[in-house]
Amino acid sequence: MTSARNPSQPSSAGPRAVRILPVPLGDALVVCFLAGYRGILTHYNRSGPLYCPGPDKCPQSTHRSRVIFKGYAPVAWWRKDLRLWQPDVLEVTERLEEQIRGRELRGEVWSLSRQGDGSKNDAVVGEFCQRFPAEKVAPCFEILSVVQRCYHCPDLRFGATNPLPAPVVLPMVEGEAPALPLDRPPPASVPASQEEIDALRAKMRRTFGLNRNRDQGDSPTHGKNGQAKPLPSE
Repeated sequence: MTSARNPSQPSSAGPRAVRILPVPLGDALVVCFLAGYRGILTHYNRSGPLYCPGPDKCPQSTHRSRVIFKGYAPVAWWRKDLRLWQPDVLEVTERLEEQIRGRELRGEVWSLSRQGDGSKNDAVVGEFCQRFPAEKVAPCFEILSVVQRCYHCPDLRFGATNPLPAPVVLPMVEGEAPALPLDRPPPASVPASQEEIDALRAKMRRTFGLNRNRDQGDSPTHGKNGQAKPLPSE
């Protein structure tokens, strides 16, 4: 799949083919949305993501695998080396879609990065930066043919929505501090006097001596090695 994950960037500002732009590893990607995103459903196998046309048309062997939403949006991303905005088609992940859902995206500038341990599957998170006025935003362009070429599927159509439910986001609230229990367990007791220490030692000696006698078989009914003693004759 052609993408700009690790793009070999042209060194000039001349015309170039528009590509799919995943959020790369490392430095943040700054994009300006030229329009909203449009979605498809995909599956994933060893060769990469596959377009899912729906349960009626998707092969059963493929449709049994996990369904993954992917969105695509026309953007211009900031080329620091050229100090120019480069048009491409941004790949919108499920996590990023949750952040930009319901917004009027045209003209919004976002800083996008991957949050995690450096894996290509790390979640993409975005931070809104600013909104450009309409006269400063580049014209929008059609993205369907770009995505069709990417998936090698001329029958690909947009229209899918993210199947994951919206995250539950709640603020922290003010309130009274909880009442801590008054009856705390007492600390472990320690002997307070020499008499208590002597009594504890005597108890340990008696216990140890009794156990030792039992181990040696010295009991009223059994001799050594656990053999029973003969009963006394009357």
